[in-house]
Amino acid sequence: MFAELTALSIRFADESSVTDINPDDVTPGIVGFAFTLAIAVAVIFIGVDMYRRIRRMQYREEVRAEIADELASEDAGAQGATEQAGSGAEGDAHSASAEAPKAE
Repeated sequence: MFAELTALSIRFADESSVTDINPDDVTPGIVGFAFTLAIAVAVIFIGVDMYRRIRRMQYREEVRAEIADELASEDAGAQGATEQAGSGAEGDAHSASAEAPKAE
């Protein structure tokens, strides 16, 4: 069977001569140029859109990091103020208790 297929393909290859084709007729022409141009323009638009999306994601991540830093510094400042107020109140209570026995 393989030999028959090989013989058949050789016979068809001999019948169609490559020299019968005019190289000027086998060009992409206007349709090929338009198709190539359309693909090139589409690739450019897709690339620009991808660049915008990546840049937007980077900006969002930077803003999130800045917000997280600000919240962390606010929390640290609030904790420090609470600790200072708490230690001040404790200090007042200790001084009041220290003064109370003297007053008796």
